[in-house]
Amino acid sequence: MRITNTTPFVANTTVCQNRDGRDHLVVILKATYGLESDGRVVPEEEQQPLEPTDVYYGDPLTSSIRLEGELIPPKPGTDVVLVGHAHAPSQQPSTQLDVGIKVGPVSKVIRVFGDRFWDIGLMRSRMAPALPFVTMPLVFERAFGGEERDNQKPQRHQEPRNPVGRGLVWPGNAETQPPLPNLEDPRELIKSIRDRPAPACFGFVGRHWKPRVDLVGTYDDAWRKNRFPLLPEDFDERHYQAAHPDLIATPHLRGDETVEAHHVTPDQPIWSFQLPGFQPHADVTVANHTCEVPLAFDTLVLLPDAKRFLMLWRGQLDVHNRMLQVTHIRVQGRNGSW
Repeated sequence: MRITNTTPFVANTTVCQNRDGRDHLVVILKATYGLESDGRVVPEEEQQPLEPTDVYYGDPLTSSIRLEGELIPPKPGTDVVLVGHAHAPSQQPSTQLDVGIKVGPVSKVIRVFGDRFWDIGLMRSRMAPALPFVTMPLVFERAFGGEERDNQKPQRHQEPRNPVGRGLVWPGNAETQPPLPNLEDPRELIKSIRDRPAPACFGFVGRHWKPRVDLVGTYDDAWRKNRFPLLPEDFDERHYQAAHPDLIATPHLRGDETVEAHHVTPDQPIWSFQLPGFQPHADVTVANHTCEVPLAFDTLVLLPDAKRFLMLWRGQLDVHNRMLQVTHIRVQGRNGSW
C-alpha cells in the first residue's frame, strides 16, 4: 500500500473494527500551525508526528492526559481542547480571573483561583482566602475531583468524573486543611464542603472517566454469550469524543472559524486568530477502483504557550475482507490547495 501526501502535513492510516466487526481503513491527517506576530497562521516547518498512544502529564494511573492518542476512529463531532496555563493580566499577581475560549458555536469559561484550602473546625468549615498567582496550569489535577478516604470505613471514595483532581472531601475526616480546586465553573461555584460540582477544565477527558465511560456500552452475560469479542450493540461512537462536554461541536466544525481565548498567554489578554479553512480529502484505490473518502475536522488542540495549534481530520472506508487489495491512498486539499 502506497500513501501519496501532497500536503505539508502528516498523513497516516490505521485499521479499526466497527460495532459489527467490519474492518474500516481510517485515514488521518494532522496539521501543526504556528502564529506569526502579525496574526497570520502558517504551517510550521517541523510538523508534529501522530501520537500512537495517550501522552500523560505524569504517571498514567494518577495524572491526566496531555495529548490524546490519535490512531483512533473518526469522531462524530469536533473536539476543542486547550493545553496550557492561565496567565494573570500584565503578569501582576491575582487571586482569581476568568479564562475563556470560544471556537465557532462552542465556548467555555473557567474561573481560576489561587491556591485555597478548607479550614475545618468542630462546628463549621470555612474557605480560606485564595493566594495570589501569576500562572496556573489548566489541568484536571487542578479541577474538582480526586480521591478521599472515609475514616469511618476501610474504603476510599473517588470522583468518577475526575479521579486525579482535588477538592473531594468526605465528611467526618480528620484532615483539617484539604485543598480546594483552582478551576471552577463560574455557574457552579463551590459554597459548601459537601458540594460536588462538575469538574471544569479545557483538557482531555480520560476514557475511563464519566461521562465517556458511560458510552462504551453494556458488557454483561448477554454480551459475553452473543457478542464477544465485538463491541456491545449499545456502544455509542460519542465515546471517541475526548473534550469536555461543553467543548464538543456537533456537527463538525468547518475549520475556518475564529478562535478567541482570554488570559492564556502572558503577553496578550486575548489570543485570537482564524482557522485556515483547509479542507482535505483522500482518494483510496481498492482493487483498481478509486473512491473519494471525505476527511472531517474532528480535533482542534490549542497550544497557546507555544503560539501554535493542531488540527486533525479523519475519514474511513469499509474495507472488510479487502484490506490487502488497498493499493494507493492519496491525501490532498480541495480546489487545488497543495
